[in-house]
Amino acid sequence: MTIFVMFPVKLVMPEHIPFSNFALAIHTLCTYSTRLIMDDLRIWVNIVKSSKFKVGSELNLLLEPGTQMRRLYDAVASNQVYDEEDVSRSIPELGASDTLISKVKSKLKERLSEALLFMEFTDLETNDRQNAYVQCLKKWTAATILFSKNYRQQGIDRLEHLLRQTRRFEFTELSIDVLQTLRLHASITSGNEAEYLEYTAQLNQLQSIRHMEEQAETAYTELMIAFVNSRSDKREMADRARNANAAIAPLLAQCTTCRLHIYGRLIQIAIYDNQNDYAKVIELCLDAIRFFDQKPYKSVNALQVFHYSLLVSYLSLQAYDRCREVANEYMHIFQPGVYNWFKWNELYLLAELHAGHYEAAADIFRQVTALLDDADLPASSSEFWKIAEGYLYFLARCGRIKEKKTDKKFRVGKLLNEIQFAQRDKSGMNIPILIIQFLINLVENDYNQCLARQENMAKYRSRYLAIDHAARSHYFFRMLEFIPKSAFEPGTISLKAQPWLQKLQSASPEDANQNFEVEIIPYEALWTMVMGTFSKPQRVRATQ
Repeated sequence: MTIFVMFPVKLVMPEHIPFSNFALAIHTLCTYSTRLIMDDLRIWVNIVKSSKFKVGSELNLLLEPGTQMRRLYDAVASNQVYDEEDVSRSIPELGASDTLISKVKSKLKERLSEALLFMEFTDLETNDRQNAYVQCLKKWTAATILFSKNYRQQGIDRLEHLLRQTRRFEFTELSIDVLQTLRLHASITSGNEAEYLEYTAQLNQLQSIRHMEEQAETAYTELMIAFVNSRSDKREMADRARNANAAIAPLLAQCTTCRLHIYGRLIQIAIYDNQNDYAKVIELCLDAIRFFDQKPYKSVNALQVFHYSLLVSYLSLQAYDRCREVANEYMHIFQPGVYNWFKWNELYLLAELHAGHYEAAADIFRQVTALLDDADLPASSSEFWKIAEGYLYFLARCGRIKEKKTDKKFRVGKLLNEIQFAQRDKSGMNIPILIIQFLINLVENDYNQCLARQENMAKYRSRYLAIDHAARSHYFFRMLEFIPKSAFEPGTISLKAQPWLQKLQSASPEDANQNFEVEIIPYEALWTMVMGTFSKPQRVRATQ
């Protein structure tokens, strides 16, 4: 089962939360009291930086140069401020007063928040339909203000114009709000029965559509909640998706709105994805892309989510050339540095690793991690890149990729301390973590650590890696366990592991009921590298 979101954390977020690109902040408890506050402010600064206010004249209107708020903004924008001490150095007159510092930060956040309605965003994530929704919200707010000041006719004129836009872009919820206000005006203010009946007819139609959209959204979110924190078993998900589709498929034939078809089509894809019928998934994705391309507007988010599923399917079919073509061809619909861009590059990285194009994978990793520090990602996404870093380090130690002078020095202890979320996914993403720990110990000749891990890996395999839901990982763990059991003698290792290698080679990831993300590098390729480490010189034998 694959998951792709239109916005961070929210699964295929509908348009009524337009700024959720910036809404998530996940931070460690040990830095909560200072860094969380500064990171929250940094998110607001990044919002302004992505808008028209980033240029001097507009920014000067928002924040007067030389003021404490402007100086704090400039310091945060230039990555000079990370905690309270940094604020004190940037604005000396505040001293070390927590009260004064907190006051300036709060005032700055309030000012940036108030300016939100005046900002214009040009990034891909808010273009077209999303951008139209933001503009419609602004017009709705303006009309509401006019009504509150008793400028009724001016407010009605604004709403009549707004309704044409909300209907065109299929903003069902907002259209209902507008129609309710217009109907009320036609009833008690103007007494226009014809207008009243027309608005009532439209309102009834849209309320029916909203009900269908909510049914589809609820069915999809209930389907996903069982899967969002794990990437392991797939069979149960196929049954759930099939049951959900039985209720939603008739609605897709009745109504063609964007929100309904995003959720409904994703449910359909989930059926075949969890049955490993990737040819059917590709067919459904291409049909969905054609459907949304025919809309009178462009919905970038819908195109992203179905292109993502398309790329997943090509990867699952091991069509690596098509993966590279699709990844490069549609990279432009993802704004660099935002959540969906990272998810797209996760797939691209995995495709290159599975294809054995290790240098290409390393290049992707460098491009992505250059933006990772400033990204606002959930732990499940940010930790993937930390895990990938471990595998790339292993590849470098095996001589499969060349390290560059600009590459950061790898420290396995630091890496593992930073991975906490994935370690809770016992039959999912914790598997590649345990594997890479063992492999790094092996390639660095730390045989004592390999011996220490062998027993724990055997217990883990017995508890979490049953053959009926994690066969390939089960087989590979057994093969790794033979390394210390065979006293690190390659001949003995190869002989004892051979039966399990044959089982592994006959068990595809699909047959093994395991998602492709678990194998950062295919186990067969890893085993070849493992056996190659024993031909390296200057190995140190562990103490038995």
